[in-house]
Amino acid sequence: MDQDEGQLESSVDNFSLNTLAKDINKIMRCTGSLVNKFEDLGTRLQRIDAELKKYQPKPTPEIPTEEKPSPYDPNIRLPTFPDNFNLDVFCNWVKEIEFYFEYYCVPEHEKIDLVANTLPLEGEAFQWWQDIQQLNKKLYKNYHIQWTGMKMLFMDKFLSP
Repeated sequence: MDQDEGQLESSVDNFSLNTLAKDINKIMRCTGSLVNKFEDLGTRLQRIDAELKKYQPKPTPEIPTEEKPSPYDPNIRLPTFPDNFNLDVFCNWVKEIEFYFEYYCVPEHEKIDLVANTLPLEGEAFQWWQDIQQLNKKLYKNYHIQWTGMKMLFMDKFLSP
C-alpha cells in the first residue's frame, strides 16, 4: 500500500507541476500582451499630448504694470481735513482718502496715522482728535480706533447739528 500511495503522490505532484507550468505560461503570454498594450497606449498618449499642445493658447508677453508708489511717498499728499465743515466737502474728503487707501493698499493699522497727518496742526480737528486718542488710551488701553470708527467720530463731531 505504501508503494501505491507513493505513486499516487508522485502522480499528483506531476499533475500539479504540469498544471502550474501551464498556468505560468498563460500568465507570461498575457503579460507579454499587456506590455504591448501599455506600450501602444503610451505612444497614443504622446500623440494626443502633441496634438493638444497645438491648441493651447500661446503665452502672452507680460505687459509691464505701473508700480504703485509707497503710501509714505512724500510727493503724494492726502487731502487736508477741510476747515469748511459742510457735508459735501466732508464727503469729498472721505472719498479722496478712501481712494488713496484702496489704490495704495494701505493696511488698516496705518490708516489712522495717515489721516491724522491731514489735520491742520493749529485747527480744532487736530486738538479734538488728540483728546479723543488720549481718552481712548485711558479707557481702553489696548483698543485702537480704526478708520471706520474715526470717520464716524468726525461725522458726529463736525457734521451733527
